[in-house]
Amino acid sequence: MELHYYRSERGNFGDDLNPQFFEAVCPDYKKIKGNKLIGIGTLLNGSINSLNDSIVFGSGYGQGNPANVGAQIKILGVRGPLTAMSIGHDPAGSIVMGDPALLLPKLPGFNNGIAATNKKYVIALHHRTAEFWDFRNAGGGSFYYLDPALKPLNSYIETIKQADLVLAESLHAAILAAAYGIPFIRVKLLGIVDETKWLDFYLSLKIDSLPIPLALPTPGRRPSRRLLLGLISRNKVPQSTFKYLYSPLSESSIDAIESHAMRAIDLGRLTVAPTKQLELLQGRIAKAAEILLSMPRR
Repeated sequence: MELHYYRSERGNFGDDLNPQFFEAVCPDYKKIKGNKLIGIGTLLNGSINSLNDSIVFGSGYGQGNPANVGAQIKILGVRGPLTAMSIGHDPAGSIVMGDPALLLPKLPGFNNGIAATNKKYVIALHHRTAEFWDFRNAGGGSFYYLDPALKPLNSYIETIKQADLVLAESLHAAILAAAYGIPFIRVKLLGIVDETKWLDFYLSLKIDSLPIPLALPTPGRRPSRRLLLGLISRNKVPQSTFKYLYSPLSESSIDAIESHAMRAIDLGRLTVAPTKQLELLQGRIAKAAEILLSMPRR
């Protein structure tokens, strides 16, 4: 069975988590009979093909038309209520298992990393923001800018775990924060936001407040970056090009970002996952993993 997920050449935590996660919950998943294991990420849309004889494990809907999920698809669970509705299922039913990354605190091997920083406030960047600007030397005082391409993956996890607060532009940074009981604030810098997947995540945890993301000041961009990632379709530009044309960050840009972030922190715009609902979803994910283990092998 092929594990299906989005592969970013530069790296992106939520996508890159797939192999490590499934090896942890089902070491021989590749031997399961079937076509594809549809894993972590926003994958249930019109861009996916050959779903017949496949297994859906916590995948989500977003970015276009819903996937055509027929009777030959084994659905162990989906990310949230919006995904359930998009494929014709009851959004209040047990099919909603939440994002599989919510189970990480319960899995061996995911809680022994070394944090990349000991700063109080982690600004967890979206992968496109990290492709635009050079944040490698940014961050002073209490702030640390977390790149979604950070390796090893356990360092990304441990950096979230050790934070007092996560300012999450990345959805999976918010998911990790929720899983480990770390308060988070949803933020954005680049302005490209998929509201569907964020709403799906919030509703899966029955979080009452669905805040508009806090807009942090957007630094200036080099013309070449605007051209590559804005005016020209991304699929026409080799991903390897992205690594070498970062826009520089000025001290004034960093000061503005951190000043806005501190105001949000002072206002107390924090989200913490409800413990009871988190435990319910973790139980559903664990049960789905047991089903995966029991499936016929080749």
